[in-house]
Amino acid sequence: MSAVGWLHAALLQGELSLGCRFRQPQPSNRSLGCHVAPKVYANRERCVSRHATSSGTTAHLAAAQLQQPVTHSSQQQQQQQQEQQYEEQPLPHGHQLQQQQDWQEQRQLTGGSSSQFGRLGTQQQQRRDTTALDKPAVITAAISAAGSVGELQALLDRHGPNLNHIHISAAFVQLQRLWTSSSSDSDSGTIGGSRQPSSSNGVSSNSSSSSSSASQRAVLLQLQGLAQGLGRVDGRYCANVLYSSARIEAAGEPAGYCGPLVEQVCAAAFELVNLMPPQELATLAWSLALLGVLPAPQLLARLVANVLRKLPGFKPQDVVMALAALPQLSPNNRLAPYSTVHHLAGAALRVLPQASAGECGLLLAALAGVGFKPSGAWLAGWWAGSEAKLGGMAPAELGMTGWALGRLAPLEEGPPASWLAAWQHALQQTCIHGSSSSSHSSSNGQYAAGSAAASSSESSRRGLQLVELAMGLYGWSKVAPSQPPSAEFQQLLYSTTQQAMADAAAGSGTQHQHQQEQQQHLADQQQQRQSLSSQQLLQREQRSLLQSLVLQQSQQQFSSQQQPGSGVQGQLLVELLAAAARWRQLPPRAWLLAALRCLQQQLAAGSCSSRDIARLLWSLACLGVKPNQEWLATCTSALQQQLQRHQQQQQQEAFNGWQQQSSASSSQPEEQQQQLQARQLAISVWALSQLGYTVASQQFWASFWAASQPLLSAKFTLADLAMTLEGAVQQRQRPPAAWTQAALAAGVAKAAGAAADLAPAPAALAPAASAAERKKLHKQQGQQRRRVMLAHAAAAGGAPRSAASSVGPDLVRLATAAARLGGVPGHRWCCQALHALTPAAHQLDQQALVRLVWCLGKLGYRPAGGALTGWLAARLAGSSSSSAGVPLSSYSASQLALLLSGLRGCRVVLGGRWLAQLLAHSTDHARQMPLEVLVQLLGYVASARMRPPASWATAVLEALGAALPAQQQQQQQWSLTGLLAALLKLQLLPSQQLLQQLHTAAAAQPQLSPEQLAAQTGMLQKLQDRVAAAEQQPSAEAVEQQQQQQQQGGVLESRAGSPWPQAQQQHQWQTQRKSSSPANNGSSSSNGSSWSPSGQSSATVGPSGPGGPWAGALWVVSSTNGSSNSSSSVSVGAAPSTGHSKRVGTDI
Repeated sequence: MSAVGWLHAALLQGELSLGCRFRQPQPSNRSLGCHVAPKVYANRERCVSRHATSSGTTAHLAAAQLQQPVTHSSQQQQQQQQEQQYEEQPLPHGHQLQQQQDWQEQRQLTGGSSSQFGRLGTQQQQRRDTTALDKPAVITAAISAAGSVGELQALLDRHGPNLNHIHISAAFVQLQRLWTSSSSDSDSGTIGGSRQPSSSNGVSSNSSSSSSSASQRAVLLQLQGLAQGLGRVDGRYCANVLYSSARIEAAGEPAGYCGPLVEQVCAAAFELVNLMPPQELATLAWSLALLGVLPAPQLLARLVANVLRKLPGFKPQDVVMALAALPQLSPNNRLAPYSTVHHLAGAALRVLPQASAGECGLLLAALAGVGFKPSGAWLAGWWAGSEAKLGGMAPAELGMTGWALGRLAPLEEGPPASWLAAWQHALQQTCIHGSSSSSHSSSNGQYAAGSAAASSSESSRRGLQLVELAMGLYGWSKVAPSQPPSAEFQQLLYSTTQQAMADAAAGSGTQHQHQQEQQQHLADQQQQRQSLSSQQLLQREQRSLLQSLVLQQSQQQFSSQQQPGSGVQGQLLVELLAAAARWRQLPPRAWLLAALRCLQQQLAAGSCSSRDIARLLWSLACLGVKPNQEWLATCTSALQQQLQRHQQQQQQEAFNGWQQQSSASSSQPEEQQQQLQARQLAISVWALSQLGYTVASQQFWASFWAASQPLLSAKFTLADLAMTLEGAVQQRQRPPAAWTQAALAAGVAKAAGAAADLAPAPAALAPAASAAERKKLHKQQGQQRRRVMLAHAAAAGGAPRSAASSVGPDLVRLATAAARLGGVPGHRWCCQALHALTPAAHQLDQQALVRLVWCLGKLGYRPAGGALTGWLAARLAGSSSSSAGVPLSSYSASQLALLLSGLRGCRVVLGGRWLAQLLAHSTDHARQMPLEVLVQLLGYVASARMRPPASWATAVLEALGAALPAQQQQQQQWSLTGLLAALLKLQLLPSQQLLQQLHTAAAAQPQLSPEQLAAQTGMLQKLQDRVAAAEQQPSAEAVEQQQQQQQQGGVLESRAGSPWPQAQQQHQWQTQRKSSSPANNGSSSSNGSSWSPSGQSSATVGPSGPGGPWAGALWVVSSTNGSSNSSSSVSVGAAPSTGHSKRVGTDI
């Protein structure tokens, strides 16, 4: 028994399976064969498979059709092979009998007459002609020349038992051609994956199409039965049978996939794959992927090994098909590692000079479809090889190349200026002369209803051209956001699209007029029916029954043809707005108003996908364009419909059993589709909040939380989580507790996994709580790393795409949004977040650092060790000569307020250098600081338990006196209670004018609770008493003079009397000051500075003054225990032990 025969027997017994169906491809939405729009070019025929998902119309390349089937690659060689097989094969028994009869007739002819000889010679010639028709080569030529399904079926009926594998292969290819040609003739278009029935004069030929499809299905089943009975096959047969079956199923015929036949072909290919040439290898891989077949590991291993071994002989189309197919055949990246795609990318660069303009775009789109991350050297070669081919690209190829550039961005090496100039010239020529080079003319509907239908078809075709143009601009804006097109090209682009919008509006007006005419005609018919008798009316109704059905069908077809055109128009405007947003160039006002009106109509009609809505909102938010509330309400309603549709789709997928099986081995395009869907949800909520629109519909938020929660752990990235939570906070919507916990846990896990590739910090910013938590965190990091590697498994030729480059800022954004929610994450989550942030701490810029400190303080995090304090001191203690830190002069007022608020909340006291810089900076710039910054500054200095210099106190009090009136005029909220507490704790005595301003501010405060009002009144009264007591005390100069004289041992004689009363008065004042000190129930501290009755200090802070070396300074911190007057010294960078006193903070 031969190897193939043994495999066939094993397959029949169920012992071996080399190709199992792991998912059911959908004709309208498939990973490799989604026939969006067949594009016919002048020199070749290629079916471009582009991804048309339910969430949007962003197309991505999957594969390309062969220029010719593999069967016809060498006609002469095939005929020789068939003649040889014909000579080797024994003739059937019937032919042997006929041959004996011919010999007997020839014997009789030797003795017969001439007339008998002529008659018998004619019969012999006819028999010879019949025998010649039965030759294999002639049969193959007849099968290939069959012009209809009926002719092909007649040939199969006549020669069925005598057909070999070459005949069956040719029959499959010819049936596929007839099937796809009939479907393209009967379809009015495949825009967006939805086919429309053809019509003649608006009449749908359903009966003829159903009969033809029945005959085609019968021939297909007959061919499949003949193929399963074959004994000997070759590699060309395997490739052609699978290719034809895949194309037939993609045309909408479920019978194209025959499980036993596919298993048999896979078993034969397992033995023949080593002998296949490059074209057959590429066709075999592409066909398996198009059919949705997951090959066995043995077959896939041989297929990949032969592709890599024979890669130098691959042509451009073969490279495209291999690139599109191999990642689909190994969804879990079993046998398509980085090296496989890396070799294919090298082959794509090698065949680039021989590739045509269309193949050049196909190669780049195929690499983009598998997640390839090109290196700078590869990009340099591609820029140089493709620049001369840009002028020959059709509009569809330009759009495909633009889409690929957008997917590959950001690039290590951008396009040179010469390439961008050639790209702009190609787009400009498409915009001007696109009507003569459009590739969509064969996919437009034919609705013969007069000039209105012709204009509709022209508008639809022109709209498709402009969408391809917009895709080209999309790629340009992604790879070169700092190099926008010229002003002339932009003006031409906007004028062209505005004219297209006007034509679309005129077309809708013509359609409305046509409907009015139909309504008027129906009214006239109603009047005529009233004047007819009952018998005449019955006859009239019987005659007009089919006419009304035809009219209804034609109206439905016309409306269905208009819907793709309207959707294309919306996609065009969205892509143009997105490109303008990346270039930061606002379109003209007239164009923008027309675009918003057109988009509002599309949104109300429900023809915009969730992808278009998300990108539209993002573009408007980046451009700073805020539509009116009515427009935003329409957009929100359209988004809610998309969310409900997505939720229903999730429920349907969870209900179907085969969907659950396919989810266990889901393919890479499905993963990418779900990730894009998660990104669209995040962008939509964030953009709505940026546009200042508050969504009040609770039904919308319920649909949003329900649609996004299943995608949190696996599909949402860290940036998406932060964006979603930020948008919800700005919308003043609190997510459900389960959703928030899942989002925060997923954010920490994703941050830990993404930052694991970075160099770890010397010491963690927060210690792990226990060994179990460390083990759990390590497990989460490993899972996230594997998930990222699987998602970017094909990223060869450079570093794989990873979120590690922005993990620090994204995690800070997530923590900030969580802090604004209030009370959601706790101390444990903060520890995990700091652990994940440790490797990426160097990525934090000034703004991210300030937000991190503020959110930690807001969440009530208390650092357990000195690692966080030391890291903050190193980052914040910057100077003009220090590159590690950031000088305080670079902080804005809001940043400084947030920073001081966060440090107070964390109870972190930094070292002397940063404190000295803070005092010096605030002394010099106190007049320019707003009131909220001054309040936070006083609060932080008071929480540090330090005594600032007199110059600082004077400058801050003067700044307070100047800022209070301005703050009352602006009517901004600020913490008066915090200001009074800081003044009392620092023992700063304001002037009478400042005290009066504080009373006025207290009277103007909003309605407070009784407890807050009592506390605020008590603080004001205590501060007023201190100011009054200070005015009755002697001046600091007199007290200092008396102390100097006493130290010299002299006794001062006063003209008024004895000096003792003066000394006694001074002693009483000192006693009163100690007893009335508000610091910690009478506890006192001393660091070498003395205070005067008026609140002025005669000594500066520290051993060497503000300008001295503060790095080694020791700060004396008073104990919080009232029964002890002892003081403890805290070194630089160590958090002081402050017990568990209540935190005082302000939410800025």
